[in-house]
Amino acid sequence: EKLDSSKQAGNTDDATSWLKNPAVKLGLGALIVATGTYFIVSNNSDEASDADNAGAGRISIFERIISGQNIDFEVDAPVVKQRANARAGSKDNPKEGLFYRNYYSIEDGQNYTKNDLAASQKYIAKKYDGPYLEMLRNSYKMDEKKLPPPNADFTADIVEGCAPLTVQFTAENKDVALTYLWDFGDGAISYEEYPIHVYPADGIYDVQLTVTSSIDDKSETNLKKGFISVFSSPEVSINGLETSEDEAVVGNEVGFVESSKDVVEWQWFFGDEESSSMQNPFHSYSQPGQYSVVLVGKNSYGCLDTAVSTIFIMGKDLNIKIFPPNAFSPDGDGLNDEFLPVISGNDIYRYELTIYDRLGNLIFETDDINQGWDGTYKNGKSFPTTKVFIWVITIEDEYGNKQRRPGNVTLRR
Repeated sequence: EKLDSSKQAGNTDDATSWLKNPAVKLGLGALIVATGTYFIVSNNSDEASDADNAGAGRISIFERIISGQNIDFEVDAPVVKQRANARAGSKDNPKEGLFYRNYYSIEDGQNYTKNDLAASQKYIAKKYDGPYLEMLRNSYKMDEKKLPPPNADFTADIVEGCAPLTVQFTAENKDVALTYLWDFGDGAISYEEYPIHVYPADGIYDVQLTVTSSIDDKSETNLKKGFISVFSSPEVSINGLETSEDEAVVGNEVGFVESSKDVVEWQWFFGDEESSSMQNPFHSYSQPGQYSVVLVGKNSYGCLDTAVSTIFIMGKDLNIKIFPPNAFSPDGDGLNDEFLPVISGNDIYRYELTIYDRLGNLIFETDDINQGWDGTYKNGKSFPTTKVFIWVITIEDEYGNKQRRPGNVTLRR
């Protein structure tokens, strides 16, 4: 039978029993309401032997050791020289019958027995999830060391930079069972232990961390004023070309104009592996085509911004002359039987001749500079009457420069 002190008219620390071997539960219901030392008085009747009364004395009730605590405690010299037993387990399952002589310490779930218990000797219980300790016939005393306030110190991987600035914050407290409240100084907060925050605008920001222990609700606040400095970024833009589009030709110098704000250094990349650090440079392209021009600007804080523009470079006119006939008569007499323009020049890399009727229908095409048109359809059928046709000659050099020339020719019958 157990004697519940909570049932004694509200007195939680004064209980009696007439049983020979009573078991006492201290506290309201099944909960221990206070730590401390409770003294037991035994009336030594004829039914109780000296051996039974050897354990009469005091029972010490201790707080439950919580996961993550490193608890230092000292063992005082015994009041009565006798054996002290300890029983270990969970509160719901104390593992009755599992006893350890004198005392034990817990580390990572392991149980240790200390047979020769010395006075004032220290033991440590480390990071064990919910050990529950019940002393039986205890003549020793364990005092739990009070936990210090939590540490609210913190660091950041970067404390100054250009907007938008991404910062990784780290709480320096290594204890467990803590809650965190971050205030980043720009209206944003976080409850994470290692938050990442982005500052989108320039400015100087105070950062505050409040750490609260979930064990004893103690909290600590650390405010770092002006902890984060965010600098403004420049505004870079390409205003256009100083050179007209008609002059944007291979071999000509093309002028570039920027219209940036708060820029002290410039770096141009012209898209052809060439670059310049001038504010408004000139550049000459050796090949025709489309180029992406990139301008990177830097301000006095070292912050960067980038602008991109597209430019079209035309090829030069080829040094080629075309002499086409304006009429021919494919009658088989050996004179002017085909339309074959005369081409002069040494820059011909690709050649194309196409013939169309006045409605735009393709009549003939060739890429052979020595092949002329004999005045027939593609299927070999001849035109019965005199007609006017349109020809187009396209010539390209090895650099991609093209020359295109159209004209008219009369087929006579």
